[in-house]
Amino acid sequence: MASFTESKYPQLAEQIKELAKRHMKFKDEPMLLAMAFSPRRRDKDIHLFEVLENFGFGDINPHKELFEITFGSSDDFPLEKGQVFHLVLTNPGECRVAFKDNWKLARAIKKAIKNNQYEVLHSDRAGQRLLRTIKQ
Repeated sequence: MASFTESKYPQLAEQIKELAKRHMKFKDEPMLLAMAFSPRRRDKDIHLFEVLENFGFGDINPHKELFEITFGSSDDFPLEKGQVFHLVLTNPGECRVAFKDNWKLARAIKKAIKNNQYEVLHSDRAGQRLLRTIKQ
């Protein structure tokens, strides 16, 4: 049976997984958790959520927004017309606060988990604990 990433994004599943693997190699911001998700079943955009130790110097955004950057198509990551790649990044402390306080992107991620529209691409022990917290 195909994984969520393989069935949702068949042409790009390997690139998505490879991108998460490349991010795992960051020495100054070790990855704790990486997850592909889709907040809406019919959403064709690609969403990747990563929790990185020390991201943003460990700060918590006072505006209650997780950091999100979007990308269009490129030679290395060819997207369909109108498709956007969303990369959501946070650190463990901000992650806990965002899900506890129900920030907008945290709600979208929780919805994806509730609807089984996600796949964990990487999780160390700290990431597994964060994932349990997110699922509560």
